[in-house]
Amino acid sequence: MKSPSPARVRGVSVSNLSDNFLILHVTSDDAKQNDNKQKGDLVLQCDYLFEALTKLCVIAKKPDCIQVVQGSVRFDIHPGREGFVDFKSGHEAMVYRAKNGHLMVESRTKSRI
Repeated sequence: MKSPSPARVRGVSVSNLSDNFLILHVTSDDAKQNDNKQKGDLVLQCDYLFEALTKLCVIAKKPDCIQVVQGSVRFDIHPGREGFVDFKSGHEAMVYRAKNGHLMVESRTKSRI
């Protein structure tokens, strides 16, 4: 990461599909930062998703911080600007920007639940 400023994880969102994506919802701990310098949430792809989520829960001491979503999740690109990630199963795994501007994540497999 480029920015060493402290941040607090508010929560983590993952889809119910086997796509290995997670969204870290963060807030800046630096009260002196103005809105132009604050960063948004992180959208990450992780090959070892369950291990990463387990480690995050242990480190944060928040076993209930993970939200499993179906369909779509909202995230902050930066303060005042939001984006969406849409999850669906398809014939092949791919990630692209949909016509509506959302980030589309397609998974080849069915849901975990």
